[in-house]
Amino acid sequence: MPKKVIPSKEECLKLFKYYESIGFRRLSNDEIREELKEKETVSTVAVKGKGTGFKRQYVREKENTHIRTRIYTNYSDAIGGVDPLGHALAYVEDNRPEATVSLVSSDILLTEHFITRMMEYGEAFADFADNYPFDPECGNLLILQYIPGVMNEMYFTCKVKKTGHVHRKRRVEIYFLDIPISEKSKKFFKRMFDAYTRRIQKKGNDKNFVPRRVRRAEKNVPRTSNMPEQSNSTTKSTHLEKIYNDRGHAE
Repeated sequence: MPKKVIPSKEECLKLFKYYESIGFRRLSNDEIREELKEKETVSTVAVKGKGTGFKRQYVREKENTHIRTRIYTNYSDAIGGVDPLGHALAYVEDNRPEATVSLVSSDILLTEHFITRMMEYGEAFADFADNYPFDPECGNLLILQYIPGVMNEMYFTCKVKKTGHVHRKRRVEIYFLDIPISEKSKKFFKRMFDAYTRRIQKKGNDKNFVPRRVRRAEKNVPRTSNMPEQSNSTTKSTHLEKIYNDRGHAE
């Protein structure tokens, strides 16, 4: 288990300024209370803490869609710093009724690389949300789905048939990292999923379960050649690169 390292208040405030510089905004406590009244979500775990008040959350909306990126921090203004028992998570939400799958990180651990990791998650998850693909035939924003029986593997498909539309061709299926995110984000996601796979293997809860990367031919999830043009507006990472150089980068 990595050694726990608590970041300083100053480091956290610089992180929050970085989030704001790439389009995130802080959720108010009133907004958080309203969400918790409506439904019990992952935020129940992430924001509640005994005697520490609400933890800061940052969100970034994809314009004119139900997609948004959310960062649950473990920073509490009530104590003026990080709650050592709190949870930090990154989350790409799809709030459409037909959407049942979202991209969620594991807990982001309090290590010496915590601030760097939080910046990486914010940048990569925002890049992913910005590049949700549209169906080239009907123009519908696609839905994220899991590939059954294969860990960490997802694809985008269209569910607009529920509204009465019938596709002339086989429903489009786009492997989730074939969308036009940056190479930097793709490498980050691969590293994130590989690390999660190693943790599951190390636990050994199910000796008959061997996590693996999917093979398209085996699972019949082809690349698509008819994706519409999309702008690959990746977030700026000058400050992140500086932290890489200052802190070093470890798996």
